[in-house]
Amino acid sequence: MFERYNHAGSDEKDYSKDIYGNIEQTSPVISTRQKTGFLPSLFTRLLLYLLVYTLIIETCVMLSLKGYADIIFKEDNLVEWFQLGTLVATSIFMYLASKKHSTLTDAFHVLMILPLIASARELDRFFEHLIAEVTWRILVVMLTLYLISYFWKRFYTIKKQFQEFMRTNSFGFMCSGFFIVMVFSRLFGQKVLWKTMMGEDYVRLAVRVMEEGCELVGYFFILTGAMECLFARYDKLRK
Repeated sequence: MFERYNHAGSDEKDYSKDIYGNIEQTSPVISTRQKTGFLPSLFTRLLLYLLVYTLIIETCVMLSLKGYADIIFKEDNLVEWFQLGTLVATSIFMYLASKKHSTLTDAFHVLMILPLIASARELDRFFEHLIAEVTWRILVVMLTLYLISYFWKRFYTIKKQFQEFMRTNSFGFMCSGFFIVMVFSRLFGQKVLWKTMMGEDYVRLAVRVMEEGCELVGYFFILTGAMECLFARYDKLRK
């Protein structure tokens, strides 16, 4: 999909052809290093992300120390709504990025649907109480079938776009978040593990705090990757 080359006398600037044959300068395809009139540097943005996420986590810790851990980490409470919010925000950012970055539209569309599937799963109790027990399952199946169909029809294009996307900072953030949510929190949050370590002192709430906290951090990483997809495109537009 992309053909990279250097123009003679172009001071080693990179160019690529997109799937429509249009030539555009890329260094890389998504670049966050160009100067813009309004967007902070990547380092500044990372500091801002870190500050906001730290404030949220510290708020949860302080409230837990005051005896509100049940309210914060219990099912369908504060932390789960934070997680849902990050998933919805991730889908929104990926949708906007897919519209702004024409050369990675299909890959970003896939990354937009995945958080929606996770959101439907997070809202299982909400749908069970409001509509019916199987509602969230129907939504998950419908979104999954749509995603499979979309992926199947555009497999070659999506593969090429993901190969390009893997070279960006955003992919690193998203991959780290996925590992924390789907692997680390699941393995480290096993009841058997904590019951073995804590013995008679085992407290289910303590394990839940650890598990939900890890998931929240993972979702923050994924959200950061989604925001960087959008901001990187703006960098490129305003170089």
